[in-house]
Amino acid sequence: MIVCSVDSFIAQYRRIHARGDCDGISPYYVLCNLIVAAENAALALFYMQSEQDTDDVVHTPLTPYKYLNVPQFVVVWACHMYLLVYTLLHAHTHFISPVVTAVGVLALFPQRREIRSRSDPGALSTRTLALQAGVFAVVGLSWLWRLPSPGGMPFTSWYPLAGWAPVNYIIFAAVQGILWWFATRQGRVKEADGETQTLLGA
Repeated sequence: MIVCSVDSFIAQYRRIHARGDCDGISPYYVLCNLIVAAENAALALFYMQSEQDTDDVVHTPLTPYKYLNVPQFVVVWACHMYLLVYTLLHAHTHFISPVVTAVGVLALFPQRREIRSRSDPGALSTRTLALQAGVFAVVGLSWLWRLPSPGGMPFTSWYPLAGWAPVNYIIFAAVQGILWWFATRQGRVKEADGETQTLLGA
């Protein structure tokens, strides 16, 4: 089945290569399929090493049959990933890049809601947030220096050609910085509330 899974993608790869474009294929369709395949592969890898006896697909004890399940999920994920890359390479970046950038901005809101719903950061590393905010801000700015000067080119023309790289890095850095601020502020607020309650109780 692994071989058949790979073979089922080959005809699509060949057609894109022969045509030299991806007209008729929505990158978002490919992306949605990739997300599903990525979850399948991630769950398979997780349950393979997990001690929880809650899975019948790949959970130990691993039989020879179950050993093939994990590569099956991973291979399908890889095929979807290759198809997405192939599609993006032939797609018009004027339409794709703004959507990807918008997704980077939207990532802020569900994580901010998660932070505000808790009294502590949980598994979220505030140190990682701070480091990534600084590191990727520098990376994004360095891209601006390394790229050819846009000159008099309007932003709407420069962005899909080259500007997407620094813009996406800078947005990621900004999102991580904002989340760090929320996470550390939330911790201070909860700590202050706890001290107030203690004083009132005394």
